[in-house]
Amino acid sequence: MKKYFLILLFVFSIVSCGNNKSYETKVSNVVFRVETIEIEDGFGYSVFVNGKKVIEQKNIPVIGENRVFKTSDDALKVGKLVVEKMTQSTDLPSLTKEELKALGVIE
Repeated sequence: MKKYFLILLFVFSIVSCGNNKSYETKVSNVVFRVETIEIEDGFGYSVFVNGKKVIEQKNIPVIGENRVFKTSDDALKVGKLVVEKMTQSTDLPSLTKEELKALGVIE
């Protein structure tokens, strides 16, 4: 019985990993978390503040096109930048094309 439980636990951990990635940081008493989300033809990200979803970004912001992130790493990089900006200001963050280029998300 214990053997089957271990096998089931192993399979579950492999399935739950997938391509999705996450990042979490705490500033004072506020916990910020970014999770990548898999969508049709690519990736996006969600930002959570103290467990509540405050942003769901399904396409690359700022570029004026409806293009998704090619990789979960790209989505996570941008989500982390958004969280960094959120920790520095109470306003919702805005990004620039230059920042996305510096991250290697766009050319």
